[in-house]
Amino acid sequence: MRTDCGPLLIAALGNPLMGDDGIGPAILDRLARRPLPPGVRTVDLGSDSLMLPAVWAGEPRVWLLDALSGGAAPGTVHHLDHDAILALPPAAPTAHHQSLAVNLRWILHCFPTMAEVRFRLWGVEPERIAPRRTLSATARRGVTATVRFLRSELS
Repeated sequence: MRTDCGPLLIAALGNPLMGDDGIGPAILDRLARRPLPPGVRTVDLGSDSLMLPAVWAGEPRVWLLDALSGGAAPGTVHHLDHDAILALPPAAPTAHHQSLAVNLRWILHCFPTMAEVRFRLWGVEPERIAPRRTLSATARRGVTATVRFLRSELS
């Protein structure tokens, strides 16, 4: 493993009490079971991406982990780079239910110190989001694949 990845924040999004919506925290939990390179910090944002500025400590890179519904088969791993995330169309009908992309655009607008942050997003296609404390089998496979990929990216 590399001795230093440089400053990097890995942030999970999702609600583990809502089945596959807990994909982000599950990835983070599995990733944190082994030591991470120096300079890599992790945080669970819960379900609110607008909390990001409150936990950000100046890292130039922020990797986001979440359930991501893109119309693919459940368990499919999605990876989006900075520009692709910010180009996503708004998916929410009201200001009370903003999408991750909209929230990131607001964050970058309201917090000029974060303007140079480069985001990346890893998401796993959920099978079901409903009250339940466990992930579906397909989501668990996607979590495993994502952790493997992230470990490779960190080494």
